[in-house]
Amino acid sequence: MPRLYQNVRPFLSALSWNDVRNADTCAWLVAGCLESRTCSIPAWVSGRISKAQFAQSREIQGRRFLENPKVDPFEIYAPLVFQALRHWGEHRLVLALDTSMLFGKFCLIRFAVTFRGRSLPLHQEVIQHESAQVSTRQLLPMLARVKGILDALGIHDVRLLAGGILRKLLRNAK
Repeated sequence: MPRLYQNVRPFLSALSWNDVRNADTCAWLVAGCLESRTCSIPAWVSGRISKAQFAQSREIQGRRFLENPKVDPFEIYAPLVFQALRHWGEHRLVLALDTSMLFGKFCLIRFAVTFRGRSLPLHQEVIQHESAQVSTRQLLPMLARVKGILDALGIHDVRLLAGGILRKLLRNAK
């Protein structure tokens, strides 16, 4: 078995799955994604050890997992994020805010923590908005959710990339 898969599998096994095969497939997809450094299911499943004789069968298996209504991405992602952030220890995290326009009428707002050049998304929302500049009134509810996530993890030492205004918003977020 590939080494990366063997390292990923124990983290995913700790989560609650409706079927143990889902944990196995998810571990293969994560390992394939990390190894291939691309968003392509055929690349993700190319190294998978399987009884399937054709590459197409492994791709179908990967797609079925991703489309499975019984697999909730939030139930998988949230515990992994908590686990990763807990292991960052005493290091200071940086909270980044990013906005992007979608189709000229929607704004994607993302909050992520960054550490050692890596970014870990904490919260994102899409709002109907015609500009990438978002008001304080629109940011406060999102910051409250981000603050709740950080508080649940016991993380209080966070530097903010956007400077003083975001620091005040986070402090006032309820």
